[in-house]
Amino acid sequence: MADDNLDLLEKQIETLEKRIFGDADKDSSYPKIVDTLAGLKHQFVNAVANTKKAGPVLNRMGELNDYLDPDFAEPLMTTREAKIESILAEEDHIHQTAKYLENIKDLADVLGSEHIKVVPELEGKLQELSKIHLEQQITMLSKQLVQWDEIVTRLELQSQSSEAED
Repeated sequence: MADDNLDLLEKQIETLEKRIFGDADKDSSYPKIVDTLAGLKHQFVNAVANTKKAGPVLNRMGELNDYLDPDFAEPLMTTREAKIESILAEEDHIHQTAKYLENIKDLADVLGSEHIKVVPELEGKLQELSKIHLEQQITMLSKQLVQWDEIVTRLELQSQSSEAED
């Protein structure tokens, strides 16, 4: 087991070295890389030293990484029974989602058909048709309002003439 872990670690190091050095001679490049990394560390420390908020954050980096780990909160949140209960509470929703996914799978041929693929090309025509339809509705509404106005005017005139006769 330990030998397997050591072999795995050595392979990872070899892969990393290959990515860093490529075909270059790594023995001659190591000092340059170490010097570069040391210089970068020095620049980073100087940059952080000038800010008041960065230092405390960097000091708590390990703690922050623990909090960001998805496995960190799981034991704190629920017991096994609570997890089972939660899943069972969502059972109907899970079955409904599975049914919808099956429907999508069944309709995959239709969704991938040529008719659906040309929809983006027809978007401009659809917008033009929508504009024409809206203009027609406005025209029809205007005509209807004019007719209602004529009817109301006629009824008002009739009402005034009948009042004048009385």
